[in-house]
Amino acid sequence: RPVSGDLTLSGYLVGSLQDVDATAALGGRALALAGVEVGRVFGSARGTRLRTAPVFEAVATADQVDGIGALEVEEVGFSVKQPAPGQGFVSADLSTRANARLRVRGGYAQGADSLAVRLDSITLAADGVTWANERPALIRSDAAGVQVTPLTLRSTVGGLLQLEADVPTGRAVRGALRLERFPVGDV
Repeated sequence: RPVSGDLTLSGYLVGSLQDVDATAALGGRALALAGVEVGRVFGSARGTRLRTAPVFEAVATADQVDGIGALEVEEVGFSVKQPAPGQGFVSADLSTRANARLRVRGGYAQGADSLAVRLDSITLAADGVTWANERPALIRSDAAGVQVTPLTLRSTVGGLLQLEADVPTGRAVRGALRLERFPVGDV
């Protein structure tokens, strides 16, 4: 069966024709779609002043996720908090059944024709080794293309992962990836 499980979605609107707030909630269990299985999923989203100055917040979690390659996800969480129109904070957490954990914290700013995502904190812990970013990195997307400022992760055992990229619209791509003491056997 390509799609199965139980899913509940609810929502409501409050306001007037001049301005409105919206809230939605999602819950599900034993879900399967295109070979990916999820034990449980919960999520909610809220938008205020949708017609005049929209501000959004959302959070979602899922557990017992299977069917994504060899990755056995125990739990994944994601949240967006937007204190002002066009900008906000993002967080993501992922843990596997093998006790690997990924934690990302950052923010975003959205302009009329651009999006910038700032990665303030990235931590990956697996097999007794922790990888963490040295300084915040920035991913920018606009009409000119996508740019990734240097993203540098160092491990507690002297490993290095460094990525920088410029993917312009209509021109050649420029990028650099540097790995030192990186556990390729685990990729």
